[in-house]
Amino acid sequence: MLDMFQITEAFDKYKSSMEKVGKALDSYSNNTLLDKIFYFELAVFSFLTGNNDMHLKNFSMIEIPSGWVLAPAYDLLNVSIVLPEDTEELALTLEGKKRKLKKAHFEHLGQGLGLTDRQIQGVFKRMFKNKPKAIKWIDNSFLSNDMKSAYTNILKTRYERLN
Repeated sequence: MLDMFQITEAFDKYKSSMEKVGKALDSYSNNTLLDKIFYFELAVFSFLTGNNDMHLKNFSMIEIPSGWVLAPAYDLLNVSIVLPEDTEELALTLEGKKRKLKKAHFEHLGQGLGLTDRQIQGVFKRMFKNKPKAIKWIDNSFLSNDMKSAYTNILKTRYERLN
């Protein structure tokens, strides 16, 4: 297994961009299109769920018999409810930004990955389709009521920004 910190030869796991990770997929993945869609889904999901700690060590490649592919997602946590003073929305920059992100930023990421508009909009559609389920999972979780409220507020606010 190799993480993107190693692949991109970075010096700091937070000093990179979502675009650089996408370019690394071009170079290393044997399953490029599927990995790019999966990566795009992870980027949107992390934003929606308040996971502002998806740094270079949380994106990895694993070797399977057919070659290198993007590893299954891990460390998908809403860090922003635990550290509300951290106002960054992503750990890595997206179009040079970590805050005040909008749908257009993610659409540009998808386009930069070489995804079609249909593939990009398909990811947004799947995320929106699962919004009620996500809210229900939060409501049924073992989080405190304050944490549930904070999580739901982040989720709803982020969905509005992608609408």
